[in-house]
Amino acid sequence: MPTRIVLTVRIAGMALATSMLAFGLLDRMFHFLDGLYPAGSVQHTSALTYVAIALAIVASSLQRPLRHTGRSEALIWAVIILICLTGLVLLGPTDAELWNGSTWNNAASLLLLSTGQLLRRTRPTAGLVCTLLALFTPAVALNGFTHGDPAFFGSMALPTAIALLALAVVNATRFARHRSIRLMLVDNPAGQLVRQQIVIWTLLAVFLPLVARLLPLVNLSHDTIFPTLYTAQMGLILLGIMHFGIRFVSLLDNARRLERALVRDVETDSLTGAATRRAARAWFEDRIWRSHVAVILVDLDHFKNVNDTYGHAVGDAVLQTAARAMQEEMRMTDMVTRWGGEEFAVMFPLNNPVALRARAEVLRVRIAEATRSTDGLPVVTASLGCTIVEKGVGRSLIEAVSVADHAMYRAKEQGRNRVVLCDGLEPQPGPTGHEPQLSDVTLARLRTA
Repeated sequence: MPTRIVLTVRIAGMALATSMLAFGLLDRMFHFLDGLYPAGSVQHTSALTYVAIALAIVASSLQRPLRHTGRSEALIWAVIILICLTGLVLLGPTDAELWNGSTWNNAASLLLLSTGQLLRRTRPTAGLVCTLLALFTPAVALNGFTHGDPAFFGSMALPTAIALLALAVVNATRFARHRSIRLMLVDNPAGQLVRQQIVIWTLLAVFLPLVARLLPLVNLSHDTIFPTLYTAQMGLILLGIMHFGIRFVSLLDNARRLERALVRDVETDSLTGAATRRAARAWFEDRIWRSHVAVILVDLDHFKNVNDTYGHAVGDAVLQTAARAMQEEMRMTDMVTRWGGEEFAVMFPLNNPVALRARAEVLRVRIAEATRSTDGLPVVTASLGCTIVEKGVGRSLIEAVSVADHAMYRAKEQGRNRVVLCDGLEPQPGPTGHEPQLSDVTLARLRTA
């Protein structure tokens, strides 16, 4: 969960910042790290900067994750800004006693960090930008140190750079609900990929150069081992790029499969495999502007009695059998929709009442035949109401089905198991009897009508 990730990052960052503060104070007194800096670039952070960093650690410890900045915390951030401005304006960046070793790098990072936290509630986007910019100077200093370039890390000491970097990361987690940083914290494949890439590129940028910088401490020649380390770093960079490419393609493929599955779930009835109302509405709105559309509302006769007598399992099987029988009679341009309960709406492009009746008769006969020929199912007939919606007419699918529904109820009133066309299409009385017996020749003629 994002909250767990935030808490983990905050605890690790606070521990790192506190330990670096203590180590920096010890280094200031005993000069542990002087041998790691290039000649003439040894740096020690001033006492005033350590006071500001200590206050930043205190302010960060007062924070409640994912909550607004409290008054006590805001006061401490304001004091840090005052300390930085005092050091820059009154003492000057070259003061030998109080401000030497901090200058603009430390002051800029602390000012941006404090400003970002003060703006977090009123201007969250500006606060996030300031907090991320606070990462820049210590990150550049750390990278310059690992590569042995004094021009990059300038006057920033190594423990100070690590402490400021950790504090900036800790305070950046307070923007976890911001849309720009949420992607890195969500517990899904995309968030995992982002976090993995951050770790990989951080190690590539820092770890191997840092190893090269520490080689003199174990009496290994930098010139001898550096080509091997450089080759290893280039190889890891290629592996990092390949890892990102493979995972990104995999994520896209999974996203496409998920999208297709979601579309299928939304547009397909899970029981019968017929289309849902949503898919039917989209189909109708697309077709009605190009051609006339015939709509048949199919209602299974006495379906409630089937459920009451044989159970819902048999009722579900009847629905599946009826839907499959109708779908077998459909063309690529046609659609079978489960409209609700035991009702199905069948739609296809057509502008011929005679052909419409013929196709409806085929569906009626096929439903009865399918249930009769399936073991364990009772014979179920259907009543069908039909209508034709003219091309371009501003009638919705709901209105068209309502017209077909009135015709279907007339079929029920006339004895069920029949086809009735709506008013205006010159309906003809359907065949009498509950189980029509059509010859194979007649059925074939109806199917091809």
